[in-house]
Amino acid sequence: MIKRREIKNKLQGETLVRKSLEYGEHQDRTIRIAPNLNVVKIGGHGTVDFGSTVLLPPLLDEIRELKAEHDMLVVVGGGVRVRHVMDIGIDLGMPTGILAELSGEVSIQNAKMVAALLAEDGGICVEVDDIMDIPMLMKMGLLPIMAGTPPYSYFEEPSPPAPSSRSTGPIREHSSPQR
Repeated sequence: MIKRREIKNKLQGETLVRKSLEYGEHQDRTIRIAPNLNVVKIGGHGTVDFGSTVLLPPLLDEIRELKAEHDMLVVVGGGVRVRHVMDIGIDLGMPTGILAELSGEVSIQNAKMVAALLAEDGGICVEVDDIMDIPMLMKMGLLPIMAGTPPYSYFEEPSPPAPSSRSTGPIREHSSPQR
């Protein structure tokens, strides 16, 4: 048997999921890729589902005004269509990962609609894989818009009957404090 080659490092022999593992013991701060970012959440159920009555012009006009003064990321929830897909999926006995995949697609559809409505003002739909582009897009004067449902997809932890992740979860955890 060939001996495995080891490279000396602080994590040698460790598992990256061990709870007691200390990260960045010599690091004073966490690097923030967009320190002045303000996250604006447009709920699917309370906003997008009402269509032009709520979105046009009141809400989108307010976002246009705020864009001039603030770095913003707009995230959009799934709304009633997510609930519909979940009801059908649960009735059919779909596993949690499939339910998470289906519900995430609805949020993406809503994000694309909002991006289209704000395209004239620099609205651009950003996929989860392109999240590192957000600072560059903001410097270009664009308004990044993405789905608010976490991208767990098939890797969602089983939590019957529906995925535990919702579009409001990560936004609360990761949004920057008010300044």
